[in-house]
Amino acid sequence: MDIVDDFLEQDFISLDKLDQDPESQQTDQDQVIPSNVPWSREESWSRLPLVTLHNEILDFCDLCFPSVKEQAMRDQVIEDITAAIHEVWPEAEVCVFGSELTKLALPTSDIDLTCLNFPEEPNKKHLHRVGEILKKKGLIDYLDVIDGAKVPIVKIRHKESQVHSDISFNQPGGMKTGNFVKNFMQKYPPIRPLLIVLKQFMHQRELNVTYTGGVGSFLLQLMVISFMQHHVRNAMKMGKPFQYNLGSLLLEFLELYGKTFNYVTTGISVRNSGSYFNKRNAGCVNVQRPGLICVENPEDPSADVGRNSFKILQIRRVFEHAFNRLSAVLCQKSASSSTILGTIIHPDEALIRRKIPDGAMFATNLYREQDGSEEDEWDEEEDDEDNVCEEDEQVGNFNAAGQWGQKKNFVQQRQNFMNSGRGYQGRNPAKKRQNRKFEQKASFKQKGNFQHKGHFKQNRFGSKNFGNKRGRW
Repeated sequence: MDIVDDFLEQDFISLDKLDQDPESQQTDQDQVIPSNVPWSREESWSRLPLVTLHNEILDFCDLCFPSVKEQAMRDQVIEDITAAIHEVWPEAEVCVFGSELTKLALPTSDIDLTCLNFPEEPNKKHLHRVGEILKKKGLIDYLDVIDGAKVPIVKIRHKESQVHSDISFNQPGGMKTGNFVKNFMQKYPPIRPLLIVLKQFMHQRELNVTYTGGVGSFLLQLMVISFMQHHVRNAMKMGKPFQYNLGSLLLEFLELYGKTFNYVTTGISVRNSGSYFNKRNAGCVNVQRPGLICVENPEDPSADVGRNSFKILQIRRVFEHAFNRLSAVLCQKSASSSTILGTIIHPDEALIRRKIPDGAMFATNLYREQDGSEEDEWDEEEDDEDNVCEEDEQVGNFNAAGQWGQKKNFVQQRQNFMNSGRGYQGRNPAKKRQNRKFEQKASFKQKGNFQHKGHFKQNRFGSKNFGNKRGRW
């Protein structure tokens, strides 16, 4: 059985098979990859697999886009909560942030609200007062006051619409970060559809909650923004036009954070056109957990957004698994009409209940591609990408793999590395045997405890020499 079939037989949620009986496990390919998904449109299919995946991502965003009725219900929740708070605290200002502000809400997303200019009381009594007021008015049927957290919140569920909402107090940071992300989504149109797909991907695997070690919404947004910044910069350095396929971008994102990125040595910054930095030099290394992802908060550079995501190594394996799954399907897709995105996004009950609209509802500058058509383009301000800030010069060319030197395209770098015979040699058994035989012949101890394996070695006098076949210096 080849590598493609091996990946297709794996369950697309890595840990699901552990909870299943061997008799109930699905081994048939048509059962593992659903042929019909709620976001499917016939006109989106193409003979080119990446074009089909690009169109599927946009169709999935259309499916998740709130309908007029759903948006009206969410607006009503905000109005009811605002009116109830203003009756007691008329000077308070109720503001929306999070996915409701950035328009990245999934069908299961709650509404994040913050009350500014709110008079806080000792012992967090104001949280309980807000909850009691909403309860007495009959607006909610669920209430949970979390007053012991770093940011105390009131969690409620609107009785009429069954929409969940989190209320915080005097926390303007959420609005700043929301506007920050909105500006980047306007600058880089692919960010929004990629984020919607990746949020659903993380939600289905229960890896999207920060306090359980997952990747929260803001951290995921910064990871996608950083990915796009470096992707655009690399394209400009290679002289390529700004052509983007969402399927290709999704694959490259999964490959970057699932295979290439060095979480131990490398940190991420999205300020000043984006850069990578050395975690040790920046003092961001966690001794107990050196593999934690380090992402600088653009609003507060001294804060690390990824410090609580202790499941990041598990998340990296999930990204790698998803990359392998998609790659395997894309390699064998030619004339099939079954879904590609469905290999990593499960059509769960929340998605099945939804109905895809007749027309395109998802507002974006990216349009559906046709067979043989070029990928979408948009104008980019080259000055922003060409101007390297002072901080970038101090950081140097520190790449995602945690290495100093000239930044290269990750795909080309990996291909060159493997072609040289120094990479993953399992794909070339003959070269692997040849290298092992050479190492066995040349490996022995020299005076001064130098070991020669046919490479340059530095002697104790500081000069470099190269040993001959007999191992003499």
